[in-house]
Amino acid sequence: MIQKFLFNKEFALVSFIASVFIVLSCGIPPSQRQKSTQSISAPTDVPIPVTTPGTTSTAVDPINLYVFGGPPCAACNHEIPELRDRYRSEFAGRTDRLNITIYVPCGLQLSDQPTLAITEQWSQTLNSGFPMVNDPWRYKTYKKYIDMSGKLPAAVILNSSGSVLQKFPNDMMDLDKVFAKLHELIP
Repeated sequence: MIQKFLFNKEFALVSFIASVFIVLSCGIPPSQRQKSTQSISAPTDVPIPVTTPGTTSTAVDPINLYVFGGPPCAACNHEIPELRDRYRSEFAGRTDRLNITIYVPCGLQLSDQPTLAITEQWSQTLNSGFPMVNDPWRYKTYKKYIDMSGKLPAAVILNSSGSVLQKFPNDMMDLDKVFAKLHELIP
């Protein structure tokens, strides 16, 4: 009889705790239940626009350039500032027609998980001028567009509906080729 009482008391306590958990968590969106300060990510299909104040255009279908790079990539550390400078000079007055986002799929090592602190520090070091977001779950967005090799840098050009117009895998990431294609798409 005592064991039955203890079992019922334990069962009641577990039921109470479960009920409180359910009541407190219902109606709260998952994004608000777990806020992480360790990483940041952006939706993979929604471009983050980058425009220069004061520029206008009648374009209705901007082009999106996703560049994949990370702090341990020597080529990335060289090419992202060059990308910024060429973007500003070659697309002056048309920056609203081209959205550029830098996806960071790694931390300080290629095998490390990207973190908000490292991404922000790298962005400040490069002074890229573009949104830099962590590629969620290491290479998730990268794998969506580029064959998985884990090598950086790489890039993909998409239209506003998300259709791939051109891929530049790591062995073909040449800014001259990227800009030639961008000028073809954005006269």
